[in-house]
Amino acid sequence: MKEETQEEMMKLTPEQRNKAMISLLEDMDDSNQKLERKRGELEKAKAELEAFSTGLEEKVKNRTFELSVLYEVSNAISYTLDYQQLLKLIMESLFKIVDYDICASLLFDVCAVNIILKPANAESFKFIEELKKTLIDCTSMLACNNFHSRSVNAFVLPLDSNVKPEEGRCFDQLRSFFNVPFIVNAKVVGMINISSCRENAFSEEKIKLVYAIAAQTANAIERLRSVVDAEKTKMESMVESMAEGIIMIDERGDIVVLNPQARSMLAFEEQAEITTRKLLDKLQIMRQGIDIVERLASLKNHPVVKEISVQQEENRILHCEITSVSKGEKFLGICIYLRDITREKEVEGMKTEFITTVSHELRTPLSITREGISLVQDEIPGRINEKQKEILATAMENIDRLARIINNLLDISKIEAGKAELKRSLNNITSLVKKIVSSFASMAEKRGLELRMSLPEERIDVYADADRIVQVLTNLINNALKFTKEGIIEVSIRKKEKEVECSVADTGIGISKDDIPKVFSKFQQFSRVEGAGEKGTGLGLSIAKGIVEMHQGKIWVESKFGKGSRFFFTLPRETNGEG
Repeated sequence: MKEETQEEMMKLTPEQRNKAMISLLEDMDDSNQKLERKRGELEKAKAELEAFSTGLEEKVKNRTFELSVLYEVSNAISYTLDYQQLLKLIMESLFKIVDYDICASLLFDVCAVNIILKPANAESFKFIEELKKTLIDCTSMLACNNFHSRSVNAFVLPLDSNVKPEEGRCFDQLRSFFNVPFIVNAKVVGMINISSCRENAFSEEKIKLVYAIAAQTANAIERLRSVVDAEKTKMESMVESMAEGIIMIDERGDIVVLNPQARSMLAFEEQAEITTRKLLDKLQIMRQGIDIVERLASLKNHPVVKEISVQQEENRILHCEITSVSKGEKFLGICIYLRDITREKEVEGMKTEFITTVSHELRTPLSITREGISLVQDEIPGRINEKQKEILATAMENIDRLARIINNLLDISKIEAGKAELKRSLNNITSLVKKIVSSFASMAEKRGLELRMSLPEERIDVYADADRIVQVLTNLINNALKFTKEGIIEVSIRKKEKEVECSVADTGIGISKDDIPKVFSKFQQFSRVEGAGEKGTGLGLSIAKGIVEMHQGKIWVESKFGKGSRFFFTLPRETNGEG
């Protein structure tokens, strides 16, 4: 082919050959330029492909992270059964994928609006009040309801210590925000707000992601409300079927539970509207001028147990227990438990009346019998032998014991009926103790026990019924002597700021842990009583408790089985009847 071309070229004139060569060179130059352009296009295409690949890789990475957060949120939502925990989880998860400066969520119920806020940094705290108002305004508009009139409960989540705002960001105002409603059964139940101080801070993809999480949150809220409603229905059925009256009042002072038994016991009409103030007035725990919520909060650490009288066709007596309800440190309200004790009081009254009547009836013949035996012992009717004297002495001891039992029964009956009276006067408590201890000195010596006193040197006055205080100390010392075989009995007095603390300690056999709560109950006899001898009626400590409490004091015991006991009681340091 080349040979043919060369032959053709040889046939051409020199001028024609030059033109042919120029044309050939021009064609070759065009081919080289086209090749360079193709090479440039290929380089550009390669660069674009590499850039697209890098961008796609970054997008895939970001999207994978977003999906992992979405998956994490989805899993966590499926087992969360607490509204606050649910919203806290959502806002903390959103912070991983949305660069916000502050986020807030709102849920509402018939009584209150609950808002949780998550500032991303310390500078964001200045926007809290603004965001609360914005969120309430937007939710009110969307739900066609005015939430400004409801109680607002706001909770601010703590900052993440490892998060710092980017340098140069201005925190003078919120420039970008969007709201996403929580919709359950086609109704708005709340809203979440995402805000930033940057202009155009949120991309369409981020907003779509927040909508997806909000939809999952709404489903969780619906599920959670179904669980709460089911549990509430179950609880209401249980409460309404109880024989006792149950009342629950929340921290805002609103009645949330009032079962039919409580309505009946308090003589409220079935359909009548009941205010909390009217209810608490009926329970006799309101004082003029005290706000309901403050009164409820004051009960947090001070349970109230009292008996109240309700006038109906016939007088009804109710045992009322008021206790606080808390979750951790948060005060949630109070629960009031009512039990009708009218019949119990009637039986107790009849029992007290019977004991009082029998005791009074026994005292007269007992006194006559004692006086008769005393005359025979003194040999006024005639001389008696030694054997007869022993028999009469035993009879006298048992008559005296019976007299003490009768006096104890009368005392406890009067105390429980509220008929016991105190004859108060100013008394030196140290002098009283010295006299009482000295009267037991010989008895302690006979039993081989050391009877000690630990008294302050200064005079300590109490405004009290001296005879009753002597009765308390006598009961406690006598108790210690009965149950201490060897060792020490010590009577002590300590002066405190507003009261005097008295104690009687022994090295006896002690009281078991299970028996300590029953020590001051009537007719109680524990395993600490051993051997023969006078066992007592089990009323001494109960009487002592009644007398101390009549003086507005307290009485308690500390004991270890086998190592002894220490009984304490306090008396207010009063100098007159007013305290």
